Amino acid sequence: MNNRNRENLQNILRYFPPALIILMLVLFSYFSWNYKLIVDDFQFQIVMKEKSILNAAVFFYDGFNGRMASHIFLCSVFRIFQNKENLFFIYHFIMLSGFVISLAHFLKKYLETFRNNLLTNKKAIYWSAFITSFLFFFFFAGRVELWFWVSATGVYLISFIISLNAFAFALNKNQNAKTIIFSLMLFFLVGGFSESFALMYLLILLSLFIFALKKNSIIKKNIISIGLGILGIVGALLINVLSPGIQNRLGWLPSFRIQQAIINTIHSLAFPILRYKHLPFVIVLIGLFLLYTNGFSRKAVSKITFWKKGLMILLFIIISFFIPSYLLSDVVPDRAASLGYFIGVLFLFDHFLLRNESFPIEK
Repeated sequence: MNNRNRENLQNILRYFPPALIILMLVLFSYFSWNYKLIVDDFQFQIVMKEKSILNAAVFFYDGFNGRMASHIFLCSVFRIFQNKENLFFIYHFIMLSGFVISLAHFLKKYLETFRNNLLTNKKAIYWSAFITSFLFFFFFAGRVELWFWVSATGVYLISFIISLNAFAFALNKNQNAKTIIFSLMLFFLVGGFSESFALMYLLILLSLFIFALKKNSIIKKNIISIGLGILGIVGALLINVLSPGIQNRLGWLPSFRIQQAIINTIHSLAFPILRYKHLPFVIVLIGLFLLYTNGFSRKAVSKITFWKKGLMILLFIIISFFIPSYLLSDVVPDRAASLGYFIGVLFLFDHFLLRNESFPIEK
């Protein structure tokens, strides 16, 4: 490709991120406006007609599962929007905004600590919106499960929002009492939402703790925040596991077999990629590679490093799929598998674009 054609392609690709963000917002607006309550939403709606927020949360804790933090949050949401289903689109946009802002917060701290790259707030929001639109397309077939199913957003999407801020505080380059306390509180809180997600956060924290113990580790001074985060999640998980509700739920879940869980994990990893409804994800992935190969990545690492990191991330993804396969004894739904997808998406962006000194939108 000669320099002129290369320059023309770069000019075209420069508009790819904002175009993707705008398209995502249009689609999000459409689905948000037309969403109707489904499945567990009706159960919360019925219970909230008869009980207070606290009594309803205890009711679910005793009878369904131990996600006390999630129950309090969802009961509050259904109380606020009681008899106002046509206003739930406001809730969806609040959740979307919360995710974008939280991801921007995480990216700023992550890049500052691990890449020695300072992002402005504007650039962090750009990156976050770009990655969010990418993730939205990836879940195009499962959009209801992650982005619009109200009771699912209160379990999984809120788990993302809280954990991103928790990791941002724990990995903050400038550690102090405030960041340590905030990270501890948030990790304890996030343990009260999705159990499978909490187990993955715990695994990531344990990996970071081991890395922080190394002599020349760049996060050595973060070891207190990371260690307390581990204790916070373990404490919340114990409250969850020891609840009467989780025992009741285990009683009606199918019996578990290790072979079936492995098979379901393989199906869960392969099936979403093969669905035609995920074609937009493939298109966006191609666009990401084009951005990389046409001059937007100035600090690419070697292939050996890429594959070593890639295999490690793949292992995390497989584990994140296996845990819900174990807990559900079934093929993992998109909402429960979304953490694995999210880790994969962040890895792609980290390797191909986040290393850059400039964001593709900006000249």
